[in-house]
Amino acid sequence: METKEKTFQFNLLAKTVKPIVDKKVEGGDLTGALSLLRTSLEKDFSLETIKDIALTYSEMEQYELSNKYWHKYLSLAPKSMCGIAYEELLMNHFCLENRTATVHYFMQKIELDGFVSDAVLDSGIKDALEEPKKPIFRLLKPVEKADFSYELSEARREFSRGRYEKTIELLTQIPKGCPQYIDSLEDLSLAYYLQGDAEKGISIQRELIKEKGENVISFCHLSGMYKTLKKEDKSLYYYNRAKEMQSTDPEDVYRLAFIAFEREDGAFAIECMEKIILERAYDVNMLYFYGLALINCNRYEDAERVLKKAYRINPDERSLAFYIRLCDSLKKGETEYKKYLPLRYYLDYPESIYAERIKRLSAFDSKDKKAISNFVKSPKNKELLEWGLNSKNQSLNEAVAYGLMRAETLIGDKMLIECLMRSDISDHLKRTIIYYLVCKGRKTKINTVMGNIFFSFKPRPVSFEQDEMGEKFLVSYAMCVSTYALLRVDGGDRLSKQTMAIYTLLKDRKEMIDFAPEEISALITYKCNLAPLESVKSIALVYNTEEEKINQIIKLYKECSYD
Repeated sequence: METKEKTFQFNLLAKTVKPIVDKKVEGGDLTGALSLLRTSLEKDFSLETIKDIALTYSEMEQYELSNKYWHKYLSLAPKSMCGIAYEELLMNHFCLENRTATVHYFMQKIELDGFVSDAVLDSGIKDALEEPKKPIFRLLKPVEKADFSYELSEARREFSRGRYEKTIELLTQIPKGCPQYIDSLEDLSLAYYLQGDAEKGISIQRELIKEKGENVISFCHLSGMYKTLKKEDKSLYYYNRAKEMQSTDPEDVYRLAFIAFEREDGAFAIECMEKIILERAYDVNMLYFYGLALINCNRYEDAERVLKKAYRINPDERSLAFYIRLCDSLKKGETEYKKYLPLRYYLDYPESIYAERIKRLSAFDSKDKKAISNFVKSPKNKELLEWGLNSKNQSLNEAVAYGLMRAETLIGDKMLIECLMRSDISDHLKRTIIYYLVCKGRKTKINTVMGNIFFSFKPRPVSFEQDEMGEKFLVSYAMCVSTYALLRVDGGDRLSKQTMAIYTLLKDRKEMIDFAPEEISALITYKCNLAPLESVKSIALVYNTEEEKINQIIKLYKECSYD
């Protein structure tokens, strides 16, 4: 038995697995290659394996998952080896239409190596890197030649961030008749709808049909909007109109699939999903929805096969394991899981389980410190906490994170540190976690991903007396570190030196009792004089404090300096 175990370990060594993985990739078995790489990584840690996992996800066109592993690679690799990660990240973000991150990683690659591969530039990235300029003047006569592509691209950027009011403001600037007008109508309709004005969304969709003609996407949107308004007859009418057009355009098929999910038309949803999966064979979300539809149509074996494939691609999506067990149970004719049918179409546990999990976590951060610590230390709660921390529900993320901070346990801290590397967790929450870690005295390197951009820094040590003023300055220093992290600026030695200099000068001044930690942070930031926080006005905005109070503490500092 011992010999077999040693052989198994040896067979999973990165150098042994590499040629097998290469053969699988050459043969088109990307899922098999990925599974082998991930298993190998568990048994034999290797930067080369992390790199191969990231490249395999990219080959699958799963760019977000690829980025996750490139960020992990950047957190562990020496600076001299980071060039490949920067180059791959810029290509991934180009495919994801994230221009800000594309430019950032392009500059990182140039700064490190002095060049970007010709193959990357030939892909069209070079042209995309040119910053679009907003014209000062527009020739609106004739209007059909006016270019409003800047407003359209900016509106789409705001839309992707959920800023619908700003999206509407930009789109309503695009006049009827110009080349971007028709595209703007669809985005404008959805922005109004998602802002809660379905009637306005419907009105704009009708205008779009007049301009563009009858089309599947407009009919699908109208069906969904009328369903929101509980006008079932009109919702069904437009759904049938969309189906009758029998479009084979991939975008139309995609929209039809999701309106079919909304209307619980499982059979037609499956028909659409089978076409989509042919083009997006490794898309975990598509496989997930496809599997749920198959379960709802009693095709349990097919559903299990599809969901297992999705799980092999992304085993971090924990709820997939639940649905695989559900399929196995239903295949055997067991009744345990039947209570969850029919399944709702969203990427998480069924409603009743989701609600029960929310209930278990709802009061987590309001427990007393000892109860929270015991909850975190319990092995049976580890998966639940990880689920809550990584949920797509932002308020749940925050509740769990704040609870873990109050627990002050090594297990909880490890979860919070891992959370910093997730691109789908809010930057605001990450700033709070960094603030907590610095207050706790963490001096080792902190890696984080903010705004899809990897940033690594090391808080410098500071030493304060164990009194009220020392505690206030520690909080102020942590606030500064987390603020600069959010701006992706490493304050380094300058920040710690300025903090200690100000503390030494002002710690015994009775006037300091009138200043809050935010105002002390503002003074430290002002003295550091690091872009973009160089003016009192910008500093006041960041720390949400009054300019007058900042000027007062600056004046006090200068007076003490002259003494």
